Amino acid sequence: MRRSQLFAGAASMLMAMGLFAGAPSSVADTRQERVVSHDAFEVVKTGKDANGRVYRVVELFTPSESSGFSVGEGSFSTSERGVERAELRTLPAPTGKPILNLTITSFADEVRVESPRETLRTSKASGALVADGGRTLVLRGLQPGESTQIEFDSTGSQGEQITRSLPLRTLEANTAAAALATAFQYANAVQYQTFISPQYVGMDLMTNVGCTEGYAMGGRYFGGDNRGFRAPPASSPEWDTDQRYRTMQFAVVNWDNPDGYRMIVFKKVSATRLYNASKSLISTRTASSSGLEFKEASSSSTYAQVRFSTVVGNPYCTLGTIRYSVLNRMYRSGLVETVGWKNQAPSHEVYARFNDSLGNEYWKTLGQWNNTGFYCLVEPACSNVTVSKSARAS
Repeated sequence: MRRSQLFAGAASMLMAMGLFAGAPSSVADTRQERVVSHDAFEVVKTGKDANGRVYRVVELFTPSESSGFSVGEGSFSTSERGVERAELRTLPAPTGKPILNLTITSFADEVRVESPRETLRTSKASGALVADGGRTLVLRGLQPGESTQIEFDSTGSQGEQITRSLPLRTLEANTAAAALATAFQYANAVQYQTFISPQYVGMDLMTNVGCTEGYAMGGRYFGGDNRGFRAPPASSPEWDTDQRYRTMQFAVVNWDNPDGYRMIVFKKVSATRLYNASKSLISTRTASSSGLEFKEASSSSTYAQVRFSTVVGNPYCTLGTIRYSVLNRMYRSGLVETVGWKNQAPSHEVYARFNDSLGNEYWKTLGQWNNTGFYCLVEPACSNVTVSKSARAS
């Protein structure tokens, strides 16, 4: 799948060209949202024009090749607290002609589209102005929140001619004004953890499926994490002194990092503890962290994504694994999304980190799911659960 390369200067270029009368005269906080599909992303700026009208300028750009991250073999280093850390560095920038290049300015009653290469068309009977040989299209007389669409001819990645449609929508009342109030994001992060709530888990028949310390031996317990749901502490993840989880994955992107907008990822599998009938520790084993993977990572100055993919089992058992695969999307606008799936054991939780206008960091809950039962660790005892969560900076 193609990924987007974003260019933040498009909005100011459009205004400098003076293509429209009454064009926006100022640009405020940068915002981003998806448009059309995940093959194409947008850079969004909001502000007010000389007449006090709130507007949103979108530059939509899709390159012909993807730009992502690479992490070298053996590049994970381990801290004194056992958390593994790696820096994901961007691959070379994409080359070739862009597949799509559009700039869209939306008001509550008007939408303007400009393209340096596409030929724009609309079936709207009235209130439409087409200029510059089809490179500029203005739709007027619309209602707040009204949806419409245009068509345009574009060149595909192999040079083929394609007719595309683009849905458009005018601004809802106060939508852009609210966007202006959101704190500018310097860095965003996502942390996904699984944990076992009780302090001890008795090895009944279902808990014990496939385990070498068997049910027939009796009087055996696995150690749990002795906690409920909780947001990560400020020291998370590398210096967290209270690592009460079974698995942990963490990714942070620093939007202003000049080194290719580097993303840093962390992971850890905690030790599994085996106790006897009097709850005295017999032994500990730790599963390999190789089952915690980071995939599909990519980033620009305004959008970053990375997939957390996990398959990790109890090191005392031959059956049953913790499983999930979620794609985390971070937008500098202050929006974080997590989508994918998870199994139903043990408890799962995922959080997003934002900053306020003073740069202070805080966490918001994306999702929390209780343990349905340890039998759900063994496929196909339980169906997977769809994950689709989002949170926005306050």
